[in-house]
Amino acid sequence: MTSEKLLRRIRSRRSLATTSQSENGQQMIEFTFTFIILILLFAAMLILGWVFYTYATLTNAAREGSRHLMTHPTIPEDPDRFATSDLETTWIVTNSLPMLDWRPMVVNISPPVAQRVPGGYVAVEVVYTLNMPRLEIPLTLGDRVIGLGGPTPLRALSRRSLD
Repeated sequence: MTSEKLLRRIRSRRSLATTSQSENGQQMIEFTFTFIILILLFAAMLILGWVFYTYATLTNAAREGSRHLMTHPTIPEDPDRFATSDLETTWIVTNSLPMLDWRPMVVNISPPVAQRVPGGYVAVEVVYTLNMPRLEIPLTLGDRVIGLGGPTPLRALSRRSLD
């Protein structure tokens, strides 16, 4: 094979491998649309992961509180620090929340101390308001807006029997 034929083959392959200017623009537009969709999916996964983590943490805190109430239903374990077992249980629940702000949380304990008898039950309910980012999507037909996110109440309940 002569050098001239070899050079012709190399030039013909190079022209097949290169793309035209319009194809480069098309690739950029396709990449942009795909990248936007991937970013939205990634953000949705992060938000749903945070909601799941928060709910799992609240459920664990409610379980910790009901376990403590099961062993100390009427008298606190540490009477020097806490006046009632309900205050001690609330303290245990709020300290069982790593990485969460306990201030928007409400702890409901039932039944009242006077009604806690062997064979009965104790229940700890934790209600937490999760502040998620708010997304508002305006509708083109009218002045209505679809809102997603914002403050979301999460509720966890743990119930144990008294032996």
